[in-house]
Amino acid sequence: MIRLLNPFNFFRKSPKNEKKATRIYALIVKQSRNPIFYDHYGVADTIEGRLDLLMLHAFLLFQRYKTDDPLFRDLSQSVYDVMIKDIDLSMREQGIGDTGVSIRIKKITESLHGRINSYQQGLKDGLESPTLKNALKRNLYHKMDPTNENLGQICQYMHDCAYQLSNINSDQLQQGVVEFADIPASFEIEKDKS
Repeated sequence: MIRLLNPFNFFRKSPKNEKKATRIYALIVKQSRNPIFYDHYGVADTIEGRLDLLMLHAFLLFQRYKTDDPLFRDLSQSVYDVMIKDIDLSMREQGIGDTGVSIRIKKITESLHGRINSYQQGLKDGLESPTLKNALKRNLYHKMDPTNENLGQICQYMHDCAYQLSNINSDQLQQGVVEFADIPASFEIEKDKS
């Protein structure tokens, strides 16, 4: 289980690794905003869909940092803090008041922790297991009706990302190197042999 992260630490004035964490968070945002997810993978191009993709990519990175924990505990927390601050600011820019932001941030942190647990189990169970597909249906596609192809694409992508991130050594990770997998625009899922 990923032990993540104190959701109230984002009120600290200057978290460790803040510049590096901001750079890493920008990479997470860039990857999660790739139009392929919306145009080809069936993710809703809405605030909720974008937030769900952001959480999915944050999970993938936190999962990688966990393998070298405690080396990356502070960096994980700093990336998390930067992400929560950005979400907080985005909501305020939409005109949501202090109380509304506070309630929504609490809900988002709870959602992220739930997703981390279910995605972690899904990746552990392997590509052919329905665990990850069910977690994605419930979370990433919660108001949509994804095709088997969409679910296969995202599952394969997550496994590819986990593999890609696992090949980044600890020294590179300490320098802020983050490389997600390529996102293929087309994908063929294996046909049932029944």
